[in-house]
Amino acid sequence: MPSPKAPSFQERRRLGLGLYGLVTHQEQVFIDAFERMGAPAGERAGLAPQGLALPLHALFLRVAETEGYEEILACTLAAEWMYLTWCSAANQSPSSRDYICDWVALHAGGPFAEHVAWVRSEIDTRGPTLAEARQGRLSALFEEALRAEIAFHDAPYAG
Repeated sequence: MPSPKAPSFQERRRLGLGLYGLVTHQEQVFIDAFERMGAPAGERAGLAPQGLALPLHALFLRVAETEGYEEILACTLAAEWMYLTWCSAANQSPSSRDYICDWVALHAGGPFAEHVAWVRSEIDTRGPTLAEARQGRLSALFEEALRAEIAFHDAPYAG
């Protein structure tokens, strides 16, 4: 049986800080990027996930609804560690497009990197205490989330 989600206020607070970054700093980066690209306001929000975003969206919703704290962290770590790793490397040779530079820089350090480090430390601490079958479940979810993230990011390049 999965453990409770966010078992204490400390974990809830840390997860809340991650969400805070998503709805503040990251949201503003996207708003600025849309402005720079000239994207009409009506095309910026309220779009349902489609194409290769659907499996990623569905996975995260399903895990949030049906799985435990560690399973949620495993999916979160897969996605956010990938962003941190890629953006840390990409930040070394910035894009000529400012909105890309801003997004990469946001995910290459600072509060985002601190959040990823915290999620990883939670998994590293809690994972070894779980039953072997549950550890296998975390590993499988991590891999599924990583595959879904990669497919999502490869989508613009698909023919």
